[in-house]
Amino acid sequence: MMQVNKRETLIIILAGTIMFVFLINSVIKFTYNALPHTIIHTIGIGLSIFLVTIAISAYRRTRSLRFLLLILGFVGFAVTEGMNLASYGLSIFTPELNLLNIEITHLFGVYALLLLAIATLRGV
Repeated sequence: MMQVNKRETLIIILAGTIMFVFLINSVIKFTYNALPHTIIHTIGIGLSIFLVTIAISAYRRTRSLRFLLLILGFVGFAVTEGMNLASYGLSIFTPELNLLNIEITHLFGVYALLLLAIATLRGV
């Protein structure tokens, strides 16, 4: 059986996400300006999925709270990028919190950054 290392897995995921964008572009025609923006958000989703899988494998080995927080932070980043992709690339409205006048995607972004910061600074 062929072994695939992390670098090869990352390259496969990034190539797959870019091909996914062009596949979607053949079905839903993006404007010229929206295509690079869509590619960036799709790469962000691919990277976050890759980092979630790395964090899950590290958590299985160590059972450390630090890696659990990393998993949750990267999942938050994937949700944020998915919502940004849906709102910008597919022109789907993202809801706002009327009380604070903040888009939900920004709250998920802050959530992801907070968990990543806690996981990074834990044990320092």
